Amino acid sequence: MKLATKCAWGIGWFLSVAVFATTCYTDCSSRFPNWYQEPDRMRCQVEKAAACMRPSRLPSPVSHAGHNGKFKQVASRLVDEFQEGGYVVSRKADGSLEHRGDSALWTAIAMSALSCDQGQVFEDALVSSVLRQGGRYIRFEPLPESYKVNETSRDMETGAIFGFAMRARKCPESRAALKRAWKEHRSFVKHEGKLHEGSNLNFIMTPGMDFIWDLVGHEFDLNARPGKASMATFESAIILNATTIAKRKSACYPIHLNTLMLITSARLGLPVTELTKREFCNQTRGMHLPLTEWYCGRAYQSFFSEFKYNEYEYRHQRCPYEGKDGGGGDQTPGVDFLILKSLPEWVGG
Repeated sequence: MKLATKCAWGIGWFLSVAVFATTCYTDCSSRFPNWYQEPDRMRCQVEKAAACMRPSRLPSPVSHAGHNGKFKQVASRLVDEFQEGGYVVSRKADGSLEHRGDSALWTAIAMSALSCDQGQVFEDALVSSVLRQGGRYIRFEPLPESYKVNETSRDMETGAIFGFAMRARKCPESRAALKRAWKEHRSFVKHEGKLHEGSNLNFIMTPGMDFIWDLVGHEFDLNARPGKASMATFESAIILNATTIAKRKSACYPIHLNTLMLITSARLGLPVTELTKREFCNQTRGMHLPLTEWYCGRAYQSFFSEFKYNEYEYRHQRCPYEGKDGGGGDQTPGVDFLILKSLPEWVGG
């Protein structure tokens, strides 16, 4: 076993016991009837702590067939009323465009949530934009004047990471086009050292993000599989971010973005450890973010019965203490319904 691997296991064991005071499930108590007494107690503790370093798993696939009718309705509404030049948009009461700054994020999620045929218009828009923009992944085309020095962000990049990877796995016939666009995008970011030219801090990828970014590149055969050190940084960042938000009760949208990255890493074959998933789920307990609830194996189905058009811009990023971000006459696309209905049906296990 390589030194880096040994160190990772040693650090993980220490964190599981000393920092998080948590262990993971094994059947040692049935194999050691005196598990509550030494030396069997220590054997079980060590075994359970070691189990925390095993790869985590996504929840098993589940059928949402009872929501098929509503899904078709929401999907048709999205394509017919909330698609502008291939981008997902929201609309003001008078029908004019709203929230174009988040369009690339919602569009990427939508193309992975919809059927391959229905999502094609969104894929075409994103792929053609990346190629036309020389590898830049920008918020919307044409870019509003107000975003001329804020053309993209880590939020948009997370959407691209999730959307391109999930779409490629779900729709094999789209893989070539998605790979071409990601290759162009990867080359641009590698050359610039950030997501776009300029000094905006939104263009800088935070520690750990390179792991999931390189994992998507590996999915498209563009680079080597990311290493253990990169993955460890990613896992640490995930836990630190969740812990900070839980403690401060700050805005919950980063939890949603981290959930997308965690799902992507698992679907692409490099899931985080059981320890990281357990701690992320512990910290997000009580935030009631439906997509995160699904990832953590908690109840989320009430979202479907409670769903109402235009109540939220996107439910999976708003904690109850933040309030609803819909209303005021704004009309919202319903991407939150589409992704929660479709993703658990085919991504899992």
